[in-house]
Amino acid sequence: MQEPDLEEESLSASLRGDRLEIRRRSVDPDDRPIEMTRPDGEVVTVELEETRPGLYTASLPVDQPGLYRISDGINLAMAAVGALNPLEFADVRTSEAKAAVLAGATGGSVSWLSDGVPDIDGSDGAALSQAEIAVRSELEEQLRLLREEFPETTLVETASIIGVRETRRIVGRYMITEQDALTGRPLPDSIAVCSNPMPSYNGSRFFFDHLGFEIPYRSLVTADLDNVLLAGRCISASQPAFQSARSMAPNMAISQATGTAAAMSVSTDCRPADLDVAALQEQLESDGAVVRIPPEERQD
Repeated sequence: MQEPDLEEESLSASLRGDRLEIRRRSVDPDDRPIEMTRPDGEVVTVELEETRPGLYTASLPVDQPGLYRISDGINLAMAAVGALNPLEFADVRTSEAKAAVLAGATGGSVSWLSDGVPDIDGSDGAALSQAEIAVRSELEEQLRLLREEFPETTLVETASIIGVRETRRIVGRYMITEQDALTGRPLPDSIAVCSNPMPSYNGSRFFFDHLGFEIPYRSLVTADLDNVLLAGRCISASQPAFQSARSMAPNMAISQATGTAAAMSVSTDCRPADLDVAALQEQLESDGAVVRIPPEERQD
Protein backbone atom coordinates (compact mmCIF):
# COMPACT_ATOMS: atom_id res chain seq x y z
CA MET A 1 0.00 0.00 0.00
CA GLN A 2 1.33 3.47 -0.80
CA GLU A 3 0.24 7.03 -0.14
CA PRO A 4 -2.12 8.20 -2.89
CA ASP A 5 -1.00 10.95 -5.26
CA LEU A 6 -2.29 14.35 -4.25
CA GLU A 7 -3.94 16.66 -6.75
CA GLU A 8 -1.37 18.81 -8.52
CA GLU A 9 -3.94 21.38 -9.67
CA SER A 10 -7.02 22.40 -7.72
CA LEU A 11 -9.30 25.36 -7.11
CA SER A 12 -11.60 25.66 -4.08
CA ALA A 13 -13.81 28.24 -2.39
CA SER A 14 -15.36 28.25 1.06
CA LEU A 15 -17.15 30.66 3.37
CA ARG A 16 -15.47 31.87 6.57
CA GLY A 17 -17.87 34.14 8.41
CA ASP A 18 -18.60 37.04 6.08
CA ARG A 19 -15.64 36.36 3.79
CA LEU A 20 -15.09 34.10 0.82
CA GLU A 21 -11.79 32.21 0.92
CA ILE A 22 -10.40 31.17 -2.48
CA ARG A 23 -7.50 28.70 -2.75
CA ARG A 24 -5.65 27.47 -5.81
CA ARG A 25 -2.94 24.83 -5.69
CA SER A 26 -0.51 24.57 -8.56
CA VAL A 27 2.85 22.83 -8.88
CA ASP A 28 3.93 25.35 -11.53
CA PRO A 29 3.88 29.15 -11.35
CA ASP A 30 0.39 30.12 -12.45
CA ASP A 31 -0.73 33.58 -13.46
CA ARG A 32 -4.06 32.61 -15.00
CA PRO A 33 -6.70 35.17 -14.00
CA ILE A 34 -9.41 34.15 -11.56
CA GLU A 35 -12.92 35.29 -12.41
CA MET A 36 -15.68 35.32 -9.80
CA THR A 37 -19.33 35.52 -10.81
CA ARG A 38 -21.42 37.03 -8.04
CA PRO A 39 -25.05 36.00 -7.37
CA ASP A 40 -26.30 39.10 -9.23
CA GLY A 41 -24.34 38.07 -12.35
CA GLU A 42 -21.54 40.60 -12.02
CA VAL A 43 -18.14 39.16 -13.00
CA VAL A 44 -15.05 40.42 -11.19
CA THR A 45 -11.37 39.52 -11.51
CA VAL A 46 -9.69 38.25 -8.34
CA GLU A 47 -5.99 38.65 -7.59
CA LEU A 48 -4.42 35.70 -5.74
CA GLU A 49 -1.38 35.92 -3.49
CA GLU A 50 1.13 33.10 -3.15
CA THR A 51 1.04 32.37 0.57
CA ARG A 52 3.41 29.42 0.37
CA PRO A 53 5.03 27.50 -2.49
CA GLY A 54 2.29 26.18 -4.75
CA LEU A 55 -0.59 27.70 -2.79
CA TYR A 56 -2.36 30.87 -3.95
CA THR A 57 -5.14 32.44 -1.87
CA ALA A 58 -7.51 35.38 -1.64
CA SER A 59 -10.04 36.50 0.95
CA LEU A 60 -12.99 38.60 -0.19
CA PRO A 61 -15.98 40.11 1.64
CA VAL A 62 -19.38 38.76 0.62
CA ASP A 63 -22.41 41.04 0.66
CA GLN A 64 -24.95 39.06 -1.36
CA PRO A 65 -26.72 35.79 -0.56
CA GLY A 66 -26.65 33.17 -3.29
CA LEU A 67 -24.15 31.21 -5.38
CA TYR A 68 -20.63 32.43 -6.10
CA ARG A 69 -18.83 30.80 -9.04
CA ILE A 70 -15.03 30.97 -9.26
CA SER A 71 -13.13 29.88 -12.38
CA ASP A 72 -9.58 30.00 -13.69
CA GLY A 73 -10.64 28.91 -17.16
CA ILE A 74 -10.01 25.24 -16.41
CA ASN A 75 -11.18 24.55 -12.87
CA LEU A 76 -14.47 25.64 -11.35
CA ALA A 77 -15.34 26.14 -7.68
CA MET A 78 -18.60 27.26 -6.11
CA ALA A 79 -19.69 28.51 -2.71
CA ALA A 80 -23.21 29.17 -1.46
CA VAL A 81 -23.93 32.05 0.91
CA GLY A 82 -27.17 32.04 2.87
CA ALA A 83 -28.83 31.92 6.24
CA LEU A 84 -27.67 29.23 8.66
CA ASN A 85 -31.22 27.95 9.23
CA PRO A 86 -33.49 29.52 6.58
CA LEU A 87 -37.20 29.66 7.33
CA GLU A 88 -38.09 27.40 4.42
CA PHE A 89 -36.23 24.56 6.14
CA ALA A 90 -37.77 25.14 9.57
CA ASP A 91 -40.38 22.43 9.04
CA VAL A 92 -40.01 20.34 5.90
CA ARG A 93 -42.60 17.73 6.88
CA THR A 94 -45.59 17.49 4.63
CA SER A 95 -49.19 17.47 5.81
CA GLU A 96 -52.59 17.00 4.21
CA ALA A 97 -53.21 20.75 4.41
CA LYS A 98 -49.95 21.59 2.64
CA ALA A 99 -50.36 18.92 -0.03
CA ALA A 100 -54.01 19.87 -0.64
CA VAL A 101 -52.99 23.28 -2.03
CA LEU A 102 -51.03 21.68 -4.87
CA ALA A 103 -53.51 18.85 -5.34
CA GLY A 104 -56.43 21.27 -5.62
CA ALA A 105 -54.61 23.47 -8.13
CA THR A 106 -53.85 20.51 -10.38
CA GLY A 107 -57.14 18.64 -10.08
CA GLY A 108 -55.68 15.90 -7.90
CA SER A 109 -56.36 14.57 -4.43
CA VAL A 110 -54.39 13.57 -1.34
CA SER A 111 -54.13 9.96 -0.15
CA TRP A 112 -51.95 8.85 2.74
CA LEU A 113 -50.14 5.51 2.84
CA SER A 114 -48.91 4.08 6.12
CA ASP A 115 -45.21 3.28 6.21
CA GLY A 116 -46.01 -0.30 7.26
CA VAL A 117 -42.60 -0.82 8.87
CA PRO A 118 -42.74 -2.86 12.08
CA ASP A 119 -40.54 -2.13 15.07
CA ILE A 120 -37.74 -4.67 14.69
CA ASP A 121 -34.16 -5.37 15.63
CA GLY A 122 -32.22 -4.50 12.49
CA SER A 123 -29.30 -6.70 13.54
CA ASP A 124 -31.48 -9.85 13.63
CA GLY A 125 -31.61 -11.65 10.27
CA ALA A 126 -34.82 -13.52 11.03
CA ALA A 127 -36.56 -10.33 12.17
CA LEU A 128 -35.47 -8.57 8.96
CA SER A 129 -36.94 -11.40 6.86
CA GLN A 130 -40.26 -11.17 8.69
CA ALA A 131 -40.24 -7.41 8.23
CA GLU A 132 -39.69 -7.79 4.48
CA ILE A 133 -42.74 -10.04 4.27
CA ALA A 134 -44.87 -7.70 6.38
CA VAL A 135 -43.87 -4.57 4.47
CA ARG A 136 -44.46 -6.06 1.03
CA SER A 137 -47.84 -7.41 2.13
CA GLU A 138 -48.75 -3.94 3.40
CA LEU A 139 -47.60 -2.45 0.11
CA GLU A 140 -49.87 -4.75 -1.88
CA GLU A 141 -52.81 -3.75 0.32
CA GLN A 142 -52.10 -0.05 -0.10
CA LEU A 143 -51.78 -0.54 -3.85
CA ARG A 144 -55.17 -2.26 -3.90
CA LEU A 145 -56.77 0.65 -2.04
CA LEU A 146 -55.22 3.17 -4.41
CA ARG A 147 -56.57 1.32 -7.44
CA GLU A 148 -60.10 1.60 -6.08
CA GLU A 149 -59.83 5.35 -6.64
CA PHE A 150 -57.19 5.37 -9.40
CA PRO A 151 -57.60 2.15 -11.45
CA GLU A 152 -54.55 2.82 -13.62
CA THR A 153 -52.14 3.10 -10.69
CA THR A 154 -48.92 1.21 -11.43
CA LEU A 155 -46.16 0.27 -9.02
CA VAL A 156 -42.94 1.09 -10.83
CA GLU A 157 -40.25 0.17 -8.34
CA THR A 158 -39.51 -0.51 -4.68
CA ALA A 159 -36.30 -0.69 -2.71
CA SER A 160 -34.62 -4.09 -2.97
CA ILE A 161 -34.45 -4.45 0.82
CA ILE A 162 -35.57 -2.60 3.92
CA GLY A 163 -33.21 0.26 4.69
CA VAL A 164 -31.72 -0.01 8.17
CA ARG A 165 -30.22 3.22 9.46
CA GLU A 166 -28.85 2.07 12.79
CA THR A 167 -27.93 -1.12 14.58
CA ARG A 168 -24.60 -1.72 16.27
CA ARG A 169 -21.87 0.92 16.34
CA ILE A 170 -18.14 0.47 16.80
CA VAL A 171 -16.61 1.93 19.96
CA GLY A 172 -13.69 4.24 19.27
CA ARG A 173 -11.18 5.98 21.47
CA TYR A 174 -13.78 8.73 21.80
CA MET A 175 -17.55 8.61 21.38
CA ILE A 176 -19.11 11.83 20.12
CA THR A 177 -21.70 12.75 22.73
CA GLU A 178 -25.11 14.36 22.54
CA GLN A 179 -23.70 17.45 24.25
CA ASP A 180 -20.86 17.66 21.73
CA ALA A 181 -23.48 17.94 19.01
CA LEU A 182 -25.87 20.28 20.84
CA THR A 183 -23.22 22.73 22.06
CA GLY A 184 -20.76 22.56 19.16
CA ARG A 185 -17.93 22.77 21.68
CA PRO A 186 -14.40 22.69 20.22
CA LEU A 187 -12.45 19.43 20.17
CA PRO A 188 -8.65 19.62 19.82
CA ASP A 189 -8.31 16.75 17.34
CA SER A 190 -11.19 17.76 15.06
CA ILE A 191 -10.85 16.60 11.44
CA ALA A 192 -14.28 17.54 10.04
CA VAL A 193 -17.41 19.55 10.85
CA CYS A 194 -20.98 18.28 10.79
CA SER A 195 -23.85 20.78 10.49
CA ASN A 196 -26.65 18.54 9.24
CA PRO A 197 -29.79 18.66 11.43
CA MET A 198 -30.89 15.72 13.54
CA PRO A 199 -33.87 14.22 11.67
CA SER A 200 -35.67 12.88 14.72
CA TYR A 201 -34.40 14.42 17.94
CA ASN A 202 -37.04 13.87 20.64
CA GLY A 203 -39.59 13.27 17.89
CA SER A 204 -38.90 16.27 15.65
CA ARG A 205 -36.34 17.60 13.19
CA PHE A 206 -33.75 19.57 15.13
CA PHE A 207 -31.64 22.37 13.60
CA PHE A 208 -28.52 23.48 15.43
CA ASP A 209 -28.26 27.09 16.57
CA HIS A 210 -24.53 27.01 15.82
CA LEU A 211 -22.42 26.32 12.73
CA GLY A 212 -21.99 22.63 13.48
CA PHE A 213 -20.17 20.20 15.73
CA GLU A 214 -16.64 18.91 15.29
CA ILE A 215 -15.72 15.31 14.50
CA PRO A 216 -12.63 14.30 16.52
CA TYR A 217 -9.98 12.03 15.03
CA ARG A 218 -10.29 9.77 18.09
CA SER A 219 -13.82 8.80 16.95
CA LEU A 220 -12.22 7.32 13.80
CA VAL A 221 -9.75 5.18 15.76
CA THR A 222 -11.07 1.92 17.17
CA ALA A 223 -10.61 1.25 20.86
CA ASP A 224 -9.20 -2.26 20.53
CA LEU A 225 -7.78 -2.73 17.01
CA ASP A 226 -4.40 -1.32 16.05
CA ASN A 227 -4.72 -1.41 12.25
CA VAL A 228 -8.30 -0.23 11.66
CA LEU A 229 -9.69 3.24 10.96
CA LEU A 230 -13.40 4.04 10.79
CA ALA A 231 -14.99 5.97 7.93
CA GLY A 232 -18.40 7.40 7.09
CA ARG A 233 -21.25 6.00 9.15
CA CYS A 234 -19.01 3.65 11.11
CA ILE A 235 -17.54 6.30 13.41
CA SER A 236 -17.91 6.16 17.16
CA ALA A 237 -20.87 8.37 18.11
CA SER A 238 -23.85 8.46 20.42
CA GLN A 239 -27.27 8.02 18.84
CA PRO A 240 -28.22 11.73 18.79
CA ALA A 241 -24.90 12.77 17.24
CA PHE A 242 -25.02 9.84 14.83
CA GLN A 243 -28.39 11.05 13.46
CA SER A 244 -26.61 14.10 12.08
CA ALA A 245 -23.20 12.62 11.23
CA ARG A 246 -24.62 9.75 9.13
CA SER A 247 -25.63 12.15 6.33
CA MET A 248 -23.77 12.30 3.02
CA ALA A 249 -21.92 15.64 3.39
CA PRO A 250 -20.26 14.86 6.75
CA ASN A 251 -19.66 11.28 5.56
CA MET A 252 -17.58 12.60 2.66
CA ALA A 253 -15.57 14.90 4.95
CA ILE A 254 -15.00 12.15 7.52
CA SER A 255 -13.97 9.64 4.87
CA GLN A 256 -11.49 12.09 3.36
CA ALA A 257 -9.89 12.37 6.78
CA THR A 258 -9.91 8.59 7.22
CA GLY A 259 -8.24 7.96 3.86
CA THR A 260 -5.64 10.65 4.47
CA ALA A 261 -4.92 9.30 7.96
CA ALA A 262 -4.54 5.77 6.61
CA ALA A 263 -2.06 6.92 3.95
CA MET A 264 -0.09 8.95 6.48
CA SER A 265 -0.01 6.03 8.94
CA VAL A 266 1.46 3.79 6.26
CA SER A 267 3.98 6.37 5.05
CA THR A 268 5.19 7.08 8.60
CA ASP A 269 5.01 3.43 9.69
CA CYS A 270 2.88 4.09 12.76
CA ARG A 271 -0.38 2.89 14.23
CA PRO A 272 -3.42 5.11 13.49
CA ALA A 273 -3.66 5.75 17.24
CA ASP A 274 -0.12 7.18 17.23
CA LEU A 275 -0.52 9.40 14.17
CA ASP A 276 0.49 13.05 14.50
CA VAL A 277 -2.99 14.63 14.48
CA ALA A 278 -1.65 18.16 13.96
CA ALA A 279 0.11 16.96 10.79
CA LEU A 280 -3.12 15.29 9.66
CA GLN A 281 -5.09 18.49 10.23
CA GLU A 282 -2.51 20.49 8.30
CA GLN A 283 -2.63 18.06 5.38
CA LEU A 284 -6.43 18.13 5.27
CA GLU A 285 -6.50 21.93 5.34
CA SER A 286 -3.93 22.12 2.55
CA ASP A 287 -6.26 19.88 0.54
CA GLY A 288 -9.11 22.34 1.07
CA ALA A 289 -10.95 20.53 3.87
CA VAL A 290 -12.66 22.30 6.76
CA VAL A 291 -11.38 20.58 9.89
CA ARG A 292 -12.82 22.82 12.62
CA ILE A 293 -15.09 25.77 13.35
CA PRO A 294 -12.81 28.84 13.32
CA PRO A 295 -12.71 30.43 16.80
CA GLU A 296 -13.82 33.80 15.45
CA GLU A 297 -16.98 32.22 14.02
CA ARG A 298 -18.07 30.44 17.18
CA GLN A 299 -21.41 31.55 18.56
CA ASP A 300 -20.70 31.30 22.28
